[in-house]
Amino acid sequence: MKTVFLLLALIPFIVRSQTIDVCASDTLTCFGRIDTFTATISGTAAHNVQWLLNGTVVGTDSTKFITGALHNHDTILCHLTNAAHNIVFATSGKIVVKVDTFPDAGIISGTTNSICVGDSTQLTDTVTGGIWKNKKYYISVANGLVKGIHSGGFECSGPGEDTVIYVVSNACGRDTARKAIKVNPLPYAYFELDNHYQSAAVCIGFDELKVSSGNTDFLCEGTIYSRFGLVYAYNDYVYGKTVGVDSVYNISTNSCGTSIHGMQVFVWDIPPSVSVSKSIYELCEGAIDSIIPSNYPYGQDWAISNNSAILTQNHSVAQITGNHQGVDTLTLYVSNSCGYRDTSLIIKVNPKPNPVHLSDSVCKGYSIRLDEHLGGGIWNTFQTDLMTLNTTTGLISGIKEGGGQVIYTLPTGCADTMQVAVTNCTREADCYPNPATDELTIHLFVNLYHSFALINTLGQVTLSGSLAGVFTKVNVKGLPRGIYYLKLIGDNKSDVLKIVKD
Repeated sequence: MKTVFLLLALIPFIVRSQTIDVCASDTLTCFGRIDTFTATISGTAAHNVQWLLNGTVVGTDSTKFITGALHNHDTILCHLTNAAHNIVFATSGKIVVKVDTFPDAGIISGTTNSICVGDSTQLTDTVTGGIWKNKKYYISVANGLVKGIHSGGFECSGPGEDTVIYVVSNACGRDTARKAIKVNPLPYAYFELDNHYQSAAVCIGFDELKVSSGNTDFLCEGTIYSRFGLVYAYNDYVYGKTVGVDSVYNISTNSCGTSIHGMQVFVWDIPPSVSVSKSIYELCEGAIDSIIPSNYPYGQDWAISNNSAILTQNHSVAQITGNHQGVDTLTLYVSNSCGYRDTSLIIKVNPKPNPVHLSDSVCKGYSIRLDEHLGGGIWNTFQTDLMTLNTTTGLISGIKEGGGQVIYTLPTGCADTMQVAVTNCTREADCYPNPATDELTIHLFVNLYHSFALINTLGQVTLSGSLAGVFTKVNVKGLPRGIYYLKLIGDNKSDVLKIVKD
């Protein structure tokens, strides 16, 4: 409440010439507000107070005048009078009142009450000079231009509801005008379970692909369909119909537009049957073979039952190496997310023949018999100008000096080779090492001797035995040191070699 002081001077009744000082000023108030005006009187003579509003007597005989009905440019003054108010002793200065009305925010108008996220609309008001605001966060507003920011939810929920506020204020207070605005969501087509990979797979016939988690309002605006018809969709699921690659689309439409989202879907069947060229694979010890299936399905794997053969996988090819004689089962597994199939084959590892010795030799004009512990094979050589060779018995005869390769092949096809030298021998046999410590090797260049005897210097036979082919090993570790004579005994011939036992 605003109070205005009026300074009045009361002139005593008996002193009519006394002067009065009156002090007054304009005041600012608001329409309908209760205001109080106060008169201040100097002097002690008897007096009465009379208030005048626009020249009309108002109020009571009091130093205070209270009113709530002032208008702009109203004038207020105060008389100091006698009791009958017919004699004015003094008059105050005139007060001119300035009265403001309370503000009016007017009416907000615009072409629409709803917009889409990202769109805008212009609002106006019948009163100028106000300030534009909004209540929540779904819109922004500046100079009456409203823009849609949020729709109030994900997918199809919403719209977001906000309020535009227009504020007009002055010294007497403030007033607001309001307009409700709805913010509609943009369509958003998508697949909940495919926000990262943009592709998926489904098995044909009996499998299904769930494209929604079911936790939200999935596809409330959208329609899902297949581009090529290899799949069909029902509710939140995609089902495989035909093997191949299809594109599945979700089309979502509302008043704010249309959104399309696509996902590639692979339609798989259970793995196809896989076969190999034969059911049994044979290879030799140490040999390498590759097994290639008739097709190259996705997701295949190999397994072998034991270690007769060593398996090395190289993508769709199985490489096997013969480890030792035996039989293995090699299984090919083909799998995908729809299941698996398998096929098996037998791996048979055949033994490899061992050559007699890499340094075997025969004297020119003589013969020796080659030997191999695995019988039933065939002997062969390409150096027929150096030697003759009986393919069945292994009897080899030297023709002229040189070196040649002899091949021994088993019925399984497993083969090995050894080198045979044809030499111009000065003797038919030799023994080494000489001196000997633990073991003595008797080497026959020709097939003339069948047994041996080891004789000391006293003529005593210390050791004797049969000659086992081209090489015969004799254990001499237990013999005393000294000189010995090795006698080689044949049907028609004998020979003596001197050796030293160390």
